[in-house]
Amino acid sequence: GPVVDGEALRDARVHGPVAAAVLDVWEHEPTPDPTLVDAVDLATPHIAGYAYDGKVRGTAMLYEALCEHLGGTAAWEGPAAIEPVSKDKLHCSPPDPRLPDAEWLYQLARQGYDPQTDDAALRAVMDQAAEDRAEAFSGLRSDYRRRRELQQHHVPRTAVPSAHRRAVEAGLTMQLR
Repeated sequence: GPVVDGEALRDARVHGPVAAAVLDVWEHEPTPDPTLVDAVDLATPHIAGYAYDGKVRGTAMLYEALCEHLGGTAAWEGPAAIEPVSKDKLHCSPPDPRLPDAEWLYQLARQGYDPQTDDAALRAVMDQAAEDRAEAFSGLRSDYRRRRELQQHHVPRTAVPSAHRRAVEAGLTMQLR
């Protein structure tokens, strides 16, 4: 459901103090208001928590709780399903070391997840009629690609400037190898 008054946010973006806005949850899902989508800087189709790793962990938690409730023993090893497969592109290349610190980290993070991809997909369906837009919005969620959490991605330790290593490991949660 909604987490912000869309009309108030649109007004604040035009006339008020809100300099930037990012939304993943929308009023009137699955038919978000195209004018609100247009008013924000980054718009995604309610896909927070849609990373493959989170889905597997959530499924494992439900499975274990159901087994416990029914008095059975859990036999499925959910976390084993999180192991990388060949189609997962988990190796990240270090960005240009001449970039400013924040830009360097941003470019690295985008290799693990680029929100602009989801933003572009959502904006592409906003011109459709409400019924078609609702179907497209739901499709963006139900057909969501296999995206891995940042903690599954790795970058060569020797290629990461020492000043960035803590931010890469603790902030982005990427692995240094």
